[in-house]
Amino acid sequence: MAVRPVPAPPEAEEDTEMMTITVRLLGGLRNRLPANRSSASSAAMTLAEDATPAALIDSLGLPVGATYLVLVNGENVAPGHYASQPLADGDTVTICPPIQGG
Repeated sequence: MAVRPVPAPPEAEEDTEMMTITVRLLGGLRNRLPANRSSASSAAMTLAEDATPAALIDSLGLPVGATYLVLVNGENVAPGHYASQPLADGDTVTICPPIQGG
């Protein structure tokens, strides 16, 4: 007698809640803004409800070392907290590149 494999149950679709934030990129990072930007330096972005600054930086395709300062609603986020600081619907995230000069 042949044994038939039991089909796996259909996976339940996960309803991922989304949120909208405003992202401001300063200096040379401005060219990384999405095409739907609302000004030369800011754009509204839709992210998963559990997004963090690290997820935002990744979604923008910013290279490692491109961020010097990250502010969420004007408050500094330490680099060690980029992956753990939760973002919330309506937040404004400002990202500043390293300052160069001489």
